[in-house]
Amino acid sequence: MNKPRGRRPGSPYTRSAILDAARVAFVEHGYQGATLRRIAADAGVDIRLIAHHFGSKKGLFAAAMTLPVSPSEVLDRALSGPPETWATTLLSAALRVWDAPETGQPLLRLLQTALDDPDQRPALTGFVEREIVSRIEDRLEGPYARRRATAAATLVAGMIVSRYVLEVEPLHGMRERDVVATLRPLLQSALAPPARRR
Repeated sequence: MNKPRGRRPGSPYTRSAILDAARVAFVEHGYQGATLRRIAADAGVDIRLIAHHFGSKKGLFAAAMTLPVSPSEVLDRALSGPPETWATTLLSAALRVWDAPETGQPLLRLLQTALDDPDQRPALTGFVEREIVSRIEDRLEGPYARRRATAAATLVAGMIVSRYVLEVEPLHGMRERDVVATLRPLLQSALAPPARRR
């Protein structure tokens, strides 16, 4: 019996091999520097299979950089208690997701790729506005809900970039409970409705 020759056919294994090669290429070379031809070669497939499975380079990038956790689920759990607990639960949830290697490392690669490539920033901005800011805004009561949600998301994003991307000390080396204790008052203030004037 003859063995099949040539590149892999369009199977789930092929799709997985393409995604693995794409993740490496996008992280190492950025969106612009990662070529479909090189990704196909690294995956051991015909370049046409990328179009077959993903449609385009943008489609491949989106699939390769799919988040390992659902932000909506994380936010829904963090915001399920009373509003006075939200600052603590939001910070704790973000820290747990980013500290866990199985979720934190893929998120870090995705964030670094988006920050390094100006073409990918609008997608990241849209994602943050849609999946994070809008979800927080939907839970807030009182005036200026959008501003308050944006301020809260900005504080959490700043913590993430400082701790995991820039590795700013002492934040980078602090324990979860210490980070929460330090940033909770700021986040609670951002989430709270503005005080009424007398």
